[in-house]
Amino acid sequence: MNVLSYLKEKSRNLPAFSDLEFDNLIAKWTSNHVMRRDRLAYTDDGLVGTRVVRAAQLAADMQSRLGHTLMEGDWLTLTQQHIDDFARLTGDEQWIHTDPERCRTESPYRTTVAHGFLLLAMLPELAGVRAIGEKHYPDAKFVVNCGLDNVNFLNPAKCGTRVRAKTTLLACERQGRRVDLRFEIIARSDAVKRSVLCESEVMIRVYF
Repeated sequence: MNVLSYLKEKSRNLPAFSDLEFDNLIAKWTSNHVMRRDRLAYTDDGLVGTRVVRAAQLAADMQSRLGHTLMEGDWLTLTQQHIDDFARLTGDEQWIHTDPERCRTESPYRTTVAHGFLLLAMLPELAGVRAIGEKHYPDAKFVVNCGLDNVNFLNPAKCGTRVRAKTTLLACERQGRRVDLRFEIIARSDAVKRSVLCESEVMIRVYF
């Protein structure tokens, strides 16, 4: 029996000390006593209390970074191969995406443009979301993408354009061993004018 289980078992003998009160006490303690990562002792299965402490540590770290840019990805050149592969996968093979010859004569952009959803799907790579996880929560059990809000496609992403994105932390909330992070991700091109291509808010849920 670990320490937390032992204390919880003992608390049942105290009439005014319920399980809920015990859980609230532990949550308060872990919020006020954030342990340094290099002092955390993990076993293969891990103690629940240790995971809660680790989640509290991440939440405290992220609270100090609200409104800050956490990462800006490297430039990536958007190729026709990217566009064609996505078109075949999704069934959206409209000529403005897949027919360079016709685009040269009929499209106002004089070249093919990427699907908006392709750009959206590439945001984690463009913004370095994986690198954020490797830097701030490499010991997480797993990380889940919970959805998107306020998605806007502001300008076309032309084939051959170099694109990248930056990630800003908007919100952080912890519940037990879980930390919810909300990021704003803005994708830009290397064009001088109308450089913002897409913006979105992304919710990431980190479990310890």
